[in-house]
Amino acid sequence: VNSIAESVWPRHAKRRATGELEVAGVPVTEIANQYGTPIYVIDEDDFRARATSVKNVLQAAAKSIGTTAKVYYASKAFMSVEIASWINELELNIDVASGGELAAALASGIDASRIGVHGNNKSTREIARAVSVGVGAIVIDSEIEIERIAAAATAQDKVQKVRLRVNIGVHANTHDF
Repeated sequence: VNSIAESVWPRHAKRRATGELEVAGVPVTEIANQYGTPIYVIDEDDFRARATSVKNVLQAAAKSIGTTAKVYYASKAFMSVEIASWINELELNIDVASGGELAAALASGIDASRIGVHGNNKSTREIARAVSVGVGAIVIDSEIEIERIAAAATAQDKVQKVRLRVNIGVHANTHDF
């Protein structure tokens, strides 16, 4: 019960002899006393190390077959301006799925061309904003989005890069939404 699953916890998480959990050398009671609860704690060094490792592995694999890879952080995992600034510093791309996530990514200073806009329920307003700031690509999730993206790009006299999401009939058997 008290073991720390390495696949879930940061590499710098451990239990003290007293049984108390610490993250990156800081006891969680100290964090709770200073900031209150509930709280979401991220080990920045571990985050950066894992992101860098994934980036390096994927780019090396792509290079080995004569191509390149763009590595994206999926902001649905956790998004804040600070996280997006780490992504920017690590020279990764970022995938956003809402106007709020787009705003946070832009506020971090990341170049809009390194942002991908994803999500199956993008509003016309979110699409127009994405086009106006020059995101790297908008993922088309439905036929109606083709028209919406084209209309937004035309209205702004821009050409918008897109990626097409194709559902090949493999289902994860999750919830109906």
